[in-house]
Amino acid sequence: MKIKGLIALLTLMFCSGASAAGSVDIRYADGNLDAEDGFDEIETDRDGFDLRGEFDISDQALIGVSFLSTESDEIDLNGVSYQGDIDLDILRLGVAVKINEGPASLFGKLEFARATLDIEGLGDESENGGIVSLGARGENNSPFIWDFEVGYVKLSDLDGITYGGNIGFKLNPQFALIGGIQGYDIEDEYDVEYDIFHWTIGVRMLF
Repeated sequence: MKIKGLIALLTLMFCSGASAAGSVDIRYADGNLDAEDGFDEIETDRDGFDLRGEFDISDQALIGVSFLSTESDEIDLNGVSYQGDIDLDILRLGVAVKINEGPASLFGKLEFARATLDIEGLGDESENGGIVSLGARGENNSPFIWDFEVGYVKLSDLDGITYGGNIGFKLNPQFALIGGIQGYDIEDEYDVEYDIFHWTIGVRMLF
């Protein structure tokens, strides 16, 4: 995952250099991945990193990319703990379009999404799909940063809702402190329910 993270960071830095305006986030991530099918329940506590970038392509639209990578070394199955590594990577890449102008703008977003779960001893499996979401965000003339969104996610045989939000404060024109949440409440074709939630905190570089 460290190699994937380095590639993602270099990609964000390259995109930032080619964009007229935007931002790059480097964050610590902590959270959980739980699964339940009505009989058994699996819980994992996780930590890792979250890399994000946003790049304006016009006054009304921007490109966004994020790469969340977390891992756990312990699995709780029906209240009993077992040692074992579970790695989760979530990549999102898409376009957001503003619906209105003002101190707070509404936006619609369409994204490609890829989730990869790597379980020690069982190998990895990836699910590809898309996310459609609506949200609101504050504009750049305020020292405070905020946004939130909710959407529908479809990944191969998984579907459900996704939600997220961020809040931060600009220290100066180049840097800001930023924190947020990202969650997924999804279900597969076998009625297994997955609850994925992470909170993040870090630094945003503005340009």
